[in-house]
Amino acid sequence: MRSLSLAAALLLSSLAHTQNGNLDALIEAGHFKQVARALEPTKAHDPETLYLLSNVKQAFGKTEEAVHYAEEAVRADPSRAKYHLQLASTLSDEAEKAGMFKKMSLAGRIRSELETAVKLEPKNTDCLMGMMIFYEQAPGIAGGSKDKARKTAEEIGRIDASKGFLAQARLARDNKENDKLEGLYLNAVKADPKSIEALLALAGFYASDAQKKYDDAARYAQQALALDRTRAAPYVISAEDFVSKQSWEKLEAVLSEAEQANRDDLNPFYQAGKTLLQSNEELSRAERYMRKYLSQEPEAQTPPLAAAHWRLALILEKEGRKDDAIKELENSLRLQPDFENAKRDLKRLKG
Repeated sequence: MRSLSLAAALLLSSLAHTQNGNLDALIEAGHFKQVARALEPTKAHDPETLYLLSNVKQAFGKTEEAVHYAEEAVRADPSRAKYHLQLASTLSDEAEKAGMFKKMSLAGRIRSELETAVKLEPKNTDCLMGMMIFYEQAPGIAGGSKDKARKTAEEIGRIDASKGFLAQARLARDNKENDKLEGLYLNAVKADPKSIEALLALAGFYASDAQKKYDDAARYAQQALALDRTRAAPYVISAEDFVSKQSWEKLEAVLSEAEQANRDDLNPFYQAGKTLLQSNEELSRAERYMRKYLSQEPEAQTPPLAAAHWRLALILEKEGRKDDAIKELENSLRLQPDFENAKRDLKRLKG
C-alpha cells in the first residue's frame, strides 16, 4: 500500500508540474485570464503556484498582492531564479508609486533579487535582461550604470543573438536613439525568424505613429500569427493595416478571427475603434467595436473599461449624440474618478 501511495503521489506531482509548466507558457503569451481561472479553485501554496499568482496579480495591477505572492514563492524555494526575478519585477512596480526615500530602499532590494537570480542562472537571458534594465534606469547611487547596462546587453547577445539585439533595442529606445531601432529589430528577426518576441517588436515598430508602415507591420504580424494564433497583438496590427486601407470586409474578418482565437482578449476591437475614431472614419463601426470591447472585463495589460467609455464618448460626440456622450463620460469617471481625460471632456461638453 505504501508503494502504491508513493506512486500516486509521484503521478499527482508530475501532473501538477505539467499544469504549472503550461500555465507558465500561458503567462508568457499574455493569457492571464486563463491562468487566473486555472488557479482559482486551488488552495495550494507550493512555490510555483505562488509564483504564478504573483504574475497574475501583477498583470492586473494589484501590486501589493503581487509582491506578497512573490515574496512567499522566494521564501518557499529560494533556489529558483525566476522567483527572484518575479519579486524584483513586482518591487519595481511598487517603486514606481513610491516616494523618493522608499524608492532608494526598494532599489537595494530589487538589485539584490536580480543579482541572486543571475547568480543562480547566469545564462538565463530573462534574468540578465532584468539586470540590464536595472543598470540602465537606476541612479548611480543605487547601483545604476549605463556601461554595465551595455555590457549586460552584450552578454545576452553572446547567449542568444536575437535577444541580444532586442536588448540593444531596449537601450536604444530608452536613450531616444530611435534611428537604431529598425536595424536592431530586423537583426533580431534575422537571428531567429521564429522568435515571436522579435517579430512582434518589429511589427509594432512599423505600426507605430512614427512609422505607419502598415504593409511591413502586417507582414511580420502574419509571421507571428503563423507561430501562435492566440495572441492578440498581431490581430491588432492587422486591423490597423485594414483601417488604413479602408478594407472593411477584411477588417471584419480579422476581428472575427481574433475573437475566435482568443475570446478573453477583445483588445483588437478597442484598437480598431480607436484608430477609426482618430481617422474620423466609419464612426458607427467604431462605436460598435468599442461597445464590443465594453461587453466583458478586459484582459490584463489592455485598456481599462474607463478608457473605452471615454473613447466611446468621443465617438458619440462626433456622431452628434452629445447627451449619450456625456453619459459615457460619467460612466468612465464612475470607474476611474481621477481619469483626467474624461474629466476634461465632461467639463467641456457640459460647459
